[in-house]
Amino acid sequence: MENQEERSVLERNRLKEDENERIKNVLDVTWHDVRNSLSVIAMAVEIIQETDDLERIKSLAVNSILSSQRAISGAIEFTENFLVLGNRKKCWNSIYEIIRRITRQFPLEVKLSNNFPQKLEICCDPLIEKVFYNLIENAVQHGKASSIECSVEQKGDFVISIKDNGSGIEESQKEMIFKQGFGKNTGYGLFFCKEVIGQSDMTIKEVGDRRGACFVIGVPEYRCRIRNELNT
Repeated sequence: MENQEERSVLERNRLKEDENERIKNVLDVTWHDVRNSLSVIAMAVEIIQETDDLERIKSLAVNSILSSQRAISGAIEFTENFLVLGNRKKCWNSIYEIIRRITRQFPLEVKLSNNFPQKLEICCDPLIEKVFYNLIENAVQHGKASSIECSVEQKGDFVISIKDNGSGIEESQKEMIFKQGFGKNTGYGLFFCKEVIGQSDMTIKEVGDRRGACFVIGVPEYRCRIRNELNT
């Protein structure tokens, strides 16, 4: 009995050490990004202080500062969300309602089709709403999509699809897009999506083509339910 308990304690300690190392690696990259942004701001301020022709370089300096400020804000928000990831109790979320709320945050010109059943719920981290927002925002801002279709089908487990008519994702980048730091902006969006999804035993991959991107989220059947009067 003692050997079994010792093994259990050692396994818990190993898992905790692995998790701490994972957090450390992620935060090291994040802090590195913040320091780089602060360096850009410092350089811009130095140029402003030393130039005799402020009007000529004002636009470039201001844009550099604003861009760095946005990067720092993104890093702070990412860190706040990442540190609470997995610490909050998983709960039942209506994906239909999540997409309905997100739709209101985008221009009317963007056609967002919400084909989720209204009573379908998935049990996952509350940060799941940020996942769907990031996927849709990427489609609009980076993929220049004007139409996004959100749907689900059951193949044993449930398969959620977020499909757009944008520029799509190169075949060589389909796995790289989920790595921290990849991308034109902060590089946290899709990496964070994968982390949130992984916390709830779900998976995500990109399977689109030249006609647009398509993100597919695999949800185990035991994480889904149809809401009724007994579990509202």
